[in-house]
Amino acid sequence: MRTPLFFLLLLSITLLNAQTTTTLEGTVVDGKTGEPVPFANVFLDNTTLGAASDQNGEFVIRNVFYPAHYDIVISFVGYKTYRAKVPIQPDKNKLGIIRLTPDETALNEVEVKAKRDASWERNFRRFKRFFLGNNSAAQMCNILNPWVVEVKKGKWLTATATEPIEIENLWLGYKILFFLRNFSANDSSYVIQGNAQFQEMTATNPEQANRWQENREASYRHSTAFLFKSILESKIKGNGFSLFVGLPSMEESMIRAQTFSENINQRLRKMDTTNLLIPSLQGNIYRINLGKLVEVHYSRERTSQRFYRDVPFPVSWVRTNKGIVFVNQQGYELNPEDVTVSGDLNNGKISSLLPLNYQSLDQPVAIGKKEYLFEKVYLHCDKPYYYPGDPMWIKGYMSYFLPEMADSLSKTVRVELLRRTSQASGYIVFSKQQRIVNGEFGCQFFLPDSLKPGSYYLRAYTNMMRNFSTNHPVDLKRVPVLNPNENLSRQYEKHAASSDSALYIHCSATPKIEELVEFSLMLRDETGAPSSGSFSVSITNEDMVVPTFFDSTILVGTKIPNKIFSPASITYPVEWGISFSGRLTDQKKRGRRSGISVVAPSHGLQTITQSNERGFFQLKGFVFYDTATFLFQPLQEVQKKQPQYRVELEAQPPMPVKFQQNERQLNVEKIDTLKTKDQRPNIIDNNKLLSEIVVTSKQETEPELDRPYGKPDYVVPKKELDAAYGNLLMFLPGKVPGLIVREANMPGQPARWVVYTVKGEASSIFNKREVLVMVNNNMVTGTPADILSRIDPATVETIEVKTGLTALNGSFGGSGVLAVYLRNDDGLPQLSKNKKIPSATVVGYQTSQPFNFGLQYNNKPVTTIYWNPNLKIDQSGHATFAAFIPKKGKYRVVVEGVSAELMPVRTEYSFSVD
Repeated sequence: MRTPLFFLLLLSITLLNAQTTTTLEGTVVDGKTGEPVPFANVFLDNTTLGAASDQNGEFVIRNVFYPAHYDIVISFVGYKTYRAKVPIQPDKNKLGIIRLTPDETALNEVEVKAKRDASWERNFRRFKRFFLGNNSAAQMCNILNPWVVEVKKGKWLTATATEPIEIENLWLGYKILFFLRNFSANDSSYVIQGNAQFQEMTATNPEQANRWQENREASYRHSTAFLFKSILESKIKGNGFSLFVGLPSMEESMIRAQTFSENINQRLRKMDTTNLLIPSLQGNIYRINLGKLVEVHYSRERTSQRFYRDVPFPVSWVRTNKGIVFVNQQGYELNPEDVTVSGDLNNGKISSLLPLNYQSLDQPVAIGKKEYLFEKVYLHCDKPYYYPGDPMWIKGYMSYFLPEMADSLSKTVRVELLRRTSQASGYIVFSKQQRIVNGEFGCQFFLPDSLKPGSYYLRAYTNMMRNFSTNHPVDLKRVPVLNPNENLSRQYEKHAASSDSALYIHCSATPKIEELVEFSLMLRDETGAPSSGSFSVSITNEDMVVPTFFDSTILVGTKIPNKIFSPASITYPVEWGISFSGRLTDQKKRGRRSGISVVAPSHGLQTITQSNERGFFQLKGFVFYDTATFLFQPLQEVQKKQPQYRVELEAQPPMPVKFQQNERQLNVEKIDTLKTKDQRPNIIDNNKLLSEIVVTSKQETEPELDRPYGKPDYVVPKKELDAAYGNLLMFLPGKVPGLIVREANMPGQPARWVVYTVKGEASSIFNKREVLVMVNNNMVTGTPADILSRIDPATVETIEVKTGLTALNGSFGGSGVLAVYLRNDDGLPQLSKNKKIPSATVVGYQTSQPFNFGLQYNNKPVTTIYWNPNLKIDQSGHATFAAFIPKKGKYRVVVEGVSAELMPVRTEYSFSVD
């Protein structure tokens, strides 16, 4: 059995959010006399940021990132070292007068030791091994003033320093002043505590500069900061890390067998990394739920010093006192006293320490071949074909050439519904951007009643897939839209059920109409052991939805081609968020080079970018939902007359589409649409239905209002709003004309409020087609009831209702718009009215609406009785779900998804209700 050694390195860690910079100013004086202290050394701990005070004791530190909290350190001979935490905000930060306390002990000490004895030499060599390390980096580090170090050997090796320790690091290209506060070490652990001031060295030639940069990047990738940053960015596997934790009875045990294969599933199991981040009270501090002890494998490199005989790459261990690690945006721990590290991440010590303001090149880890970037999308729909007015429910699954690249590749996908008009051409009907989380996403399209029946296809693609599209066209999923009086002919349709023996589905009891029926799932891996996974489930009425020949499955749709044809270059980069580009021009439409402050007030987004000499700029990495309006303020010297600027965003062209040349014709038959009336599900007895409130009144409009949805049908002015109500949802009943507010219980789901106009009355009683709620002309995430319940009536200027169809908002505004306009002093500020500040609207990720049983449109029957895109099978290999059965007939259950090992899994199940 083997156990690793642990160490604890304590440094005063600061919070960096490297976006914009400011300056830090102050004045250093003698604490007793008040006289200025010139030439005092002032620096921000563990950074390269610092300055010396001038003759008047004043100092200015420039290029300080904000928002942040730093430890400022001030030292001068004859005074006690000053340390304090300082918050950094925009503009200049003035610390005022800082008083240094004279150090009487230092002033009275005049003894200088000219030499050290043999005992000190032995102890100092041991100190250097612990302090600098024992690798190749440590061999290129020198302590320039060893005489300031006092070393004592007892049960522990301890050390103190009368002055800052001067270190020349020729491995990384830094000179370091280390203010040692505490050092102790023994054979099993050690502690280093102090403050470090970094100064970049000047390279003597380009080769040395390149070597220093390579070593800095290598050092960064062997740090806990890189590990934690990989967790923050969901790039754990892509950056080469695999995490393991002990089994429940051995969570803190360090006993290991000599081969890793003997430990896995005996002492260790693979860690579930999908929910490591937990909310924090401060937006720029992150909490990682790491657990008490985690074993870390780094597969991007090989090592000759193997801990396991069968693992050729470095292995490390991270132990925490409370199971939580607080980190900043760069991944540096903010509670280092609670974090203990051993193994490869421990080897560097001070010799591999980087300043906190070191900015990694942040490029993807070298992956060798371009085909490693290949990814594709499979779409699972609730049914194989649709009618005008139907909802189309979609779940997407990503598959990759290398599964370990999953965390490093795309986080944004575009989903499009295409209408085929001829043998080779078509057009896009709907398009949405969805956020990929753990290789999955979900969305829906609501097909309008006016949609023309015909040949339609779904496709989904990422920006990275554009690079491969020439030789690997994006898969098209056929989803025909039939006439209301047509259905597929059972006489001609041939369908072979496709299931995976790894997934078993079971119905707990004999299904009965108008009751909830519970189903159980059991998942096993290839060895027969329980396995976890993520799945989507659809249950359709097979009497009305005929299984089809063209309904593809996840078992085929996720397969990666055996031969990937790599593009000559990667033109389209990976998207980890919402990206867009544009051009900054003046009044004469000439491109202007400038720094640009970019702000989206309604979403709390802010950054700075730079346009080139032609005015072009690019922004990427935003994470926001619905629609955001960005303001663009060019950064320039204040002039008496500022020129008028314009910003025009560039529209990204859609990916070309290639339809199959010989599309098989559908065999359809006429159906009696009058039969749909008695096919509707009955209202169940336990459905709680409150008396609805319908208000009619004289229409009030304000012609001067310019609204994106057109002229409102009704306006509730500010004078009629009552601030006594707790929120706007409570205020609405009886106040807003043309609006209905009702609470209803959905089968198997908790009660919720629905908000809709009279136009939505024709939809299902279980799930009315709700209004679109907009705040200050922006779409807001959440259900109408959720949004309105968060708005205080006291902050509202007006409420406007548009009951008709709004073409601008597409299917979202199909049942009308409820527009809320807030006052200028509320928490969601209106856009600037200064017309000199250009603005542009950007569409973000689209929210997915929950599926509720009984969804029906235009008096058509319910064909999909259950849709769950997020069914999770836990580590026991089991999951359950329940569906309400509305009527007699035959039903088809389709379950598709991926296991924890990213293997596609599918099963089908049919049952009848008499």
